[in-house]
Formats: sequence, structure tokens, C-alpha cells
Amino acid sequence: MAKPLCIVTEPDWMPADALERLRAVFDLVPGPFTPQELEDAAANAHGYFVGLDHRMAGDLLSRRIQFVASPTTGLNHIDLELAKANHIEVISLKGEVDFLNGITATSELCWGLILSLTRKIPQAHRSVVRGEWDRDRFISNELKEATLGIVGVGRLGSKVASYARAFDMRVMGCNTHDVDVEGVEMTRLNTLLGQADIISLHADSRPENYHMIGAEQFARMKNDAYFINTARGDLVDEAALLAALRSGKLAGAALDVLEQEFAPACVTSRDLIAYAQEHDNLILTPHIGGVSYESQYKTTHFTIDKLLRWWSEKQG
Repeated sequence: MAKPLCIVTEPDWMPADALERLRAVFDLVPGPFTPQELEDAAANAHGYFVGLDHRMAGDLLSRRIQFVASPTTGLNHIDLELAKANHIEVISLKGEVDFLNGITATSELCWGLILSLTRKIPQAHRSVVRGEWDRDRFISNELKEATLGIVGVGRLGSKVASYARAFDMRVMGCNTHDVDVEGVEMTRLNTLLGQADIISLHADSRPENYHMIGAEQFARMKNDAYFINTARGDLVDEAALLAALRSGKLAGAALDVLEQEFAPACVTSRDLIAYAQEHDNLILTPHIGGVSYESQYKTTHFTIDKLLRWWSEKQG
């Protein structure tokens, strides 16, 4: 009897033993795929194991599809309403708090971006490889006693706060619900924006948070503040961010996410990339927050555990 078909969109980053676990239950159709190739492959598929390389929507979520498994916490790459309407099970890391407390890759990247931005590390590197040795061009401020503002003091925001305390920083935070995190002064968003030297965004991607950081919020920030986003691109009005950089309102920004990651040629993302090509105060990375060997191994196997358990229960 033939096995059900499971499309694996990003097999190259999956551990070999994880693929073998899936192969024991499913016939795998491995990527990478162009959008058209994925649509063609989906015609006979029962489910997907996906990363962030494709948006799962439209015909990809036909009524034949039974599941979409994704080793991610954010799910804005999946049309959840359509999946629900078609009775498709979405299996992910969302809500798996105990497990996710041991995954530190994104919070570590956040801190790397903070240091890279404030200490001008990429610029200094490029200067040296050009044959220069000019220390005075890269003078910067210490983090000690600076104020870090964390927008969204959840799992990742709390971890970033713990790193900040090691740097002897003042930490402010704001949240949609009451939390009590050691060493974090909880306050309202507008107060945080007006006092923080560095603002780091860790909110959830959901409709009410769409463009939660826009022109009004950038205007409230201190002159020469730094802005970091390792959460989701749709939380930020990118045109407003670009305007704040061009005007000199912000000292700099570092983004691991863009609003249209699945269409990087869109106007706002294209303009941000063009700006970064000409200016040193914008750092862009391709959503690598969760991309570490350790985190990918753990999250992939955890998601496969959930998928295989659900599939077994479904089969009776």
C-alpha cells in the first residue's frame, strides 16, 4: 500500500535523521521548489513540512491537504483562515512555552545585531579589508547604563532582557498583558519609546499588531535611538522606518525580517535594501534568527514528534 505524500519544502536544512523519521511514514517529495513547481507537486500531496521559503495559501491549501507542519512559532507564512476552513491541521511550535524556553538562537542573534549596530562592527570590518586601519572612524558608545526598551516581553523579550542585565543596562518593557520580569521596568509603549536608547521588537504577528511601529512611534523615539526587529516584518511600517533613517531621526536600525519576505522585490523592501547598499546604519539579515544547527535540530524533531503523534491518532 502506497504511503501518503508529504512535501518537504526545505530538505537541505533538515537533519538527516529527521527526514528518515518522516520517510518511515510518508513518501517524501523534497524541494526546493519554484512557486509553480510547488503547486504542481501539491496536486497529489496529503500534507506539507514547510519552513519560511513559501507562503502556504490559495491552491496550496486545497481540501485534499490534511496538514501543514512548520517548525516555527510565527505562522504568518500560512493562511490560517483558509486552513481552518478546509479542515487542515496546522502543527507548529506556537504555544510550546516549556520547549521553546530552551531555544535561544533568535535572542542571541538579536544581541549580535545590537552590538553590530551600536559598535559599527560591519563597517569596521569592511574598512580593514579595504586596506584601511582607521580606529577614529568607529568610535561609539558603551551599552553600560544605556536604556534598552523591549516591546513584547514574552519568551524572547525576557531572554534579551537577561542578556541586557549582563551588560549593566537599564531595561524597560511593555506588553499587552501584565508580566513581571526580573530587572525589567514595565511601562506603556509611548513612555518606553521616549526613554529607550535601543528599541527591540519582540511582539507577536497578529492582525491587531499590524504596523504597530509606524510614523507616530518613530517620532516618539529619542533622537539617535537604534531600532531592532527580529520578530516579524508586518509589525513595522517600513516606509516610516525608511523615512526615520533618511531624516536622521534614528541613529540606525537592524532587521532580520521584512514585511514581504516572500516578495523581496516589493517597493518598501526594495527601498530598504537600496538604502542599506548606500548607508552603514541599516543592517539587514535574511530571517536567520532561528537558524542555528542546535535550534534547527531541536525544533525540527519536536515538530515531527507532534506531526507523527497527530497522524497516528488520526489513523485510529
